[in-house]
Amino acid sequence: MRPRLRYHPLSDGEAAPDRVKRRAATRLIDQLVRGALEADSVRLHGAIVATFELFPGAAAADLVFEPALAALGGRVDARERAAAAIGRHRRIYAG
Repeated sequence: MRPRLRYHPLSDGEAAPDRVKRRAATRLIDQLVRGALEADSVRLHGAIVATFELFPGAAAADLVFEPALAALGGRVDARERAAAAIGRHRRIYAG
């Protein structure tokens, strides 16, 4: 029996960087939204810190923070919670 290949046989074994970034961003958006909706400050903090660790400031906003806040659109309390947490962390990571 042949072993299953995880990657295409002509691949170097690395996923395309943009695909990896999109996948990471999607997971972080999910975690940020869930943390805000559940008022889970640990999950919210973890998602924000991971975002800043993986993406530079402008990319973090474009890829994760803006889509997450948009997803929370109708939930004012959760949206405000997420925006406040992002703002506090942004000051830490920017300065």
